[in-house]
Amino acid sequence: MATLYSDSDLRKSADGATHHMSDFLTRIVVLSQNDAGMLMSAVGSLKLCQVADPAKTTRFKFPKAILRRLGFSMPEQVFTF
Repeated sequence: MATLYSDSDLRKSADGATHHMSDFLTRIVVLSQNDAGMLMSAVGSLKLCQVADPAKTTRFKFPKAILRRLGFSMPEQVFTF
């Protein structure tokens, strides 16, 4: 599972991808903010995807195996925020 975010500012891009993953884990998987934050810190991964004038794109990855252990399975449809 991954969230992407692009912005001309790298920090905003990283914050956006992280925020979207937190939103997904709290609103869709229904974890508390504390649990989502701890799991994101333990098993999540924030990566820089591309730098193109002026956009910088980052990706926050979270293992689907952890979601399955929490009893959550990905639906067929794609979520957009």
